[in-house]
Amino acid sequence: MVYVITAMYCEAAPIIKRFTLKKVTEIRHFQVFKNDSLVLIVSGVGPVKAAAATAFIFAYYGCSLEDILINIGICGSVKNKYHKNEILLCSKIIDSSTKFEYYPDLIFNSPFREAVLETFPKVVEKNGAGNVQGDIIDMEGAYIYGAASIFLYQHNIHIIKIVSDNMEPSSVSAEYIEKVIDESLDKIQNWIDSRKSLNKNEQELLSKEELEKIKLIEHNLNLSETMKIELYKLALNYKIRKLEINNELDSYLQLKCSSRKEGKRYFGEIRKRLMEL
Repeated sequence: MVYVITAMYCEAAPIIKRFTLKKVTEIRHFQVFKNDSLVLIVSGVGPVKAAAATAFIFAYYGCSLEDILINIGICGSVKNKYHKNEILLCSKIIDSSTKFEYYPDLIFNSPFREAVLETFPKVVEKNGAGNVQGDIIDMEGAYIYGAASIFLYQHNIHIIKIVSDNMEPSSVSAEYIEKVIDESLDKIQNWIDSRKSLNKNEQELLSKEELEKIKLIEHNLNLSETMKIELYKLALNYKIRKLEINNELDSYLQLKCSSRKEGKRYFGEIRKRLMEL
């Protein structure tokens, strides 16, 4: 499944039309639209709403670690570094409030230039540019990324921004936003399709039997969500290197831990073993 988050309905409208999404009427907390392969949620503007919408959509529909989440929205460009209407893929994301930095795992090629995004809790005008560390600014990206990383692999979380202004948000109309998103969708859709194809190929590297063994180890060792994601990545990379992983997994199937601390210790052993060349 592909999950898309936009802050405003005017950002969502062209996507709803392009993918023929239908409104989910039973959901009252947020505006949600979907088809068989894509779910879109309109979060509302601001960090708290963005984080809440991200957590809500995964709690409501569930998720697998192979799902993809994409935040599509407008941004302001600092110091005219990027041209208006340019599509950007965020390679670093800064939370302006805490100064915490996220580094998305960009392991796939994209046709978009990369940028450093800084997320602010309120609108920043041009006269506040001196306090900005990022190349571009918004009010949601860091919180969407932070919330989504609890549920998904980081290489499956993408923050895509389209430059709407040079830190002059009052100059941007809803009609303009809808138009610029619509004009960007051909490139974004082509890239989404290629990303889905790559994820499918990755999933096929591990057999159903191997995936079931990984799930059993996760359960028996009482692993955290972060550890589960790391275990899957370690197993996948080991299989790519060695072509076989069943023997390694079998040696841990009988382990059962009564505490998270004990599971963490065994997980350290597994990590070391699966990282061997």
